[in-house]
Amino acid sequence: QTEGKSSLVAGGASASASTGLFGCAANGPTPSTASPFASGGLFSSMPGAGSAIPPAASTSAAASGDGQGAEAQGGQDDEYVPEEEVTSIPGWAPSVTLQVKEKVETGEEDEEELYCQRSKLFRFRDGEWKERGLGDAKLLKHKETGRIRFILRQLSTMKLSA
Repeated sequence: QTEGKSSLVAGGASASASTGLFGCAANGPTPSTASPFASGGLFSSMPGAGSAIPPAASTSAAASGDGQGAEAQGGQDDEYVPEEEVTSIPGWAPSVTLQVKEKVETGEEDEEELYCQRSKLFRFRDGEWKERGLGDAKLLKHKETGRIRFILRQLSTMKLSA
């Protein structure tokens, strides 16, 4: 419409020339109109616009008087309930049974440990040293062939790093 009177804003609401889209002054926000929810802003055509936030409803059901609060239930939340371990469910059978192995084969059974120390393994790649693993570095000698090999097993996963 005309300059200085009012302009049409989205939703049919009008804002005066002295205030911007969110109720701020055209030159910038002022302390009194800094909030977009202040009166005269974009939300001025909405029900309850310009009013303060309504006070929060009582969060305690007992305080509201409906008798459903924890105090009205006789403090049942404080009672001890013993826990039971569920080992079987009637009418259900597992599709896979997991077996616990007594000993995990590592490939080191036929070897004698000559040296073991907790170490970090680095490799030189792309012009810099990068950490390859952290764990027990071992020198192992095969009992039959006499060959010596170096391994490093990561502490957390027990995977071979070298």
